[in-house]
Amino acid sequence: MDTYEIPHNTNRKKDGAPMRVAGRKGSFFAYAEKLPTFSNKVEPVNENRGDSWGTFFAGALCFYSITKTGADNWSLVWIRPEGRENSYSDIVGTKQWTKTVRFRSDQDVAEFINNIMNHEGETLKVIA
Repeated sequence: MDTYEIPHNTNRKKDGAPMRVAGRKGSFFAYAEKLPTFSNKVEPVNENRGDSWGTFFAGALCFYSITKTGADNWSLVWIRPEGRENSYSDIVGTKQWTKTVRFRSDQDVAEFINNIMNHEGETLKVIA
């Protein structure tokens, strides 16, 4: 298992403008993609907790779920839809993309992501 620090950008790279909540969450998930994949589907622990779902923006409206599965264990899944675009390429995502990661963190992951505007300059520390 390795330790990771997941940051998020506060300003858009293309023009330096401040990011809003959906953009900061999108940036967080872009950095989280380096975590080892547990599954390429929505795991039942996330699927069964409807109140754990939120949204972010990354070329399209995307969805994520955060579920605490133990004292410091977490399951995090995010879904990027078919048809998404991005600002650095003309390539359009032709398939839905899903990633689930599981990790340990003594930080409250749900609070960190859901209140990302209050965590400027901070990283989420995880062991995966």
